[in-house]
Amino acid sequence: MKFLKIIKQLSWIFLFSFLGEVISTLSASFIAIPGSVIGMVSLFFALHFKWIRIKQVDEVGTWLTDNIGIFFVPAGVGLMSNFGVLASTW
Repeated sequence: MKFLKIIKQLSWIFLFSFLGEVISTLSASFIAIPGSVIGMVSLFFALHFKWIRIKQVDEVGTWLTDNIGIFFVPAGVGLMSNFGVLASTW
């Protein structure tokens, strides 16, 4: 039962992420806003106006923010592996 709850919560987060990417793609010709930002702002408004309840994304959202450092590892590795290119630019 807990597994289904987590799947539902992930589905809400992925839905808003997907909608943000779609909106970003459709509006790319006149404004450049990343889809992740649009998705995050739309999730914020959905929570604020109570279109979805916080308990519908709470557990997965808490896990994601608690482990946010994991998501910076690939970017850090990319910076270190290309340090020679970046050093000449900086």
